[in-house]
Amino acid sequence: MRRNSSKSSATCLSGSAASSSFMLLVVGQLALLLSCGQVANAQRLQLAGGSYSATTNPINEANLALDAAAIKESTDIATKKKIYTDGGDATTGKSLSQLSLEAATLMKDDDMFNVFRYAFNYIGNVKEHEDLNHFDDEDVGVYAHTIVEDLFDLNTENIETDAALVTTVWMTVVHYLYEAMNECKATATTAGSDSPSGEAALDKAAAFWIGIGQEFGENESGHLLYNLAEKAGARFGQDNIEAEVNTNIIALLNQIKTDVIQPGACKQPDGYLQFRWIVNKIIAQMTVPLVQNLYHYSSEQNEKFLELYALALLPQIAACSMAEFDWFLEELVMKDLKQQDFPEVVSRLQALYPCLGITCQDVGSYKNGAIPKCSDSAVVNDIAGYTPERDVSEILKLDRDVLRIKILTGWEAYDAAADIYVNGRNSMQDGSLLSLQSIATSSERSVVPEFDWFK
Repeated sequence: MRRNSSKSSATCLSGSAASSSFMLLVVGQLALLLSCGQVANAQRLQLAGGSYSATTNPINEANLALDAAAIKESTDIATKKKIYTDGGDATTGKSLSQLSLEAATLMKDDDMFNVFRYAFNYIGNVKEHEDLNHFDDEDVGVYAHTIVEDLFDLNTENIETDAALVTTVWMTVVHYLYEAMNECKATATTAGSDSPSGEAALDKAAAFWIGIGQEFGENESGHLLYNLAEKAGARFGQDNIEAEVNTNIIALLNQIKTDVIQPGACKQPDGYLQFRWIVNKIIAQMTVPLVQNLYHYSSEQNEKFLELYALALLPQIAACSMAEFDWFLEELVMKDLKQQDFPEVVSRLQALYPCLGITCQDVGSYKNGAIPKCSDSAVVNDIAGYTPERDVSEILKLDRDVLRIKILTGWEAYDAAADIYVNGRNSMQDGSLLSLQSIATSSERSVVPEFDWFK
């Protein structure tokens, strides 16, 4: 997958590791899960030891963990590919491959998915001179599937499973968060609606993040993104029973239910804004394990996993700064990272934390100080040679709203672009998001004498 062509448990699920065939493997897992009381068709599916109660019972989504487990456990590439493509016999939902291949249709209006399409088009078209909207000679809409298929051919332990999780499943969680948010927004304009706004989609997002078989705070149980975050958090001193990322994400998911959905707040205009605010905080927390694993594999000089996590994370940076995105591509994807360049990778990525919605505290310190925890500082002392007399850091972030709107309109995601224009995304003022629309309609414009010229 390297862009340079010259290079190329003691838990419920662990009992199936000795199975000699795919059928025995999956059936064994299902039996073990049933014995643990974790696969059921009850009205409330308890995830992560009951930390999240899924009232709409998204069992098919949660059971995707069985496929991830089976791919990890199998030593045969053909069997791994079959599970990835068709799904396991113990699951009845969509396979990992189906989730990726359907993304271009299902997520065509989503904010984050279109940022990723933009980024992968840049890699394919600009950096590698492929046809427009192509990455590795495939449509950019199936970028995740393309990455996973490439990594199967490397035959590197667990890399294809990690790839499916941090590209396909990660974006699927984001999609269902957006779907829940948009259902909340629709409720405010639909007279007589009494249904819990977005609850089913929110439960699906939680199920795809946590999965069946995941015990609370356990590094050795579970096979989806919750488990990946547990392992990443442990390397950064953040595994206090449960990784801080998982604690934060589940708390935010529950906050949406208790503060927005259950009280019927979606029927009020501010309900959607509250829902949206929390969703963006969840997505930011979902980004933390990607950053942590990027540092980890950089430090370990594991080029294959480093490139994977670079491709999983860097597209978000394209909506922060194209210059920084291009620099990271050159250092982490187009060529091997030189160890002497690693400190610059860390410092430049830390400078982008605010754009990613995360903090130094969120990421933590790698292996007791091998990468020290940074300090969060939002004050900008120099603007292209100009020294401001007061802190204008938040106002400066409006250009990121402009860049994101440009990206989204380029992919015809007009509703997502309009949402940023109206409600803002990156810049804060007096505890609330500052939007381009609020500036364009502010009554304070009249204090400028020239304003009358434009009336």
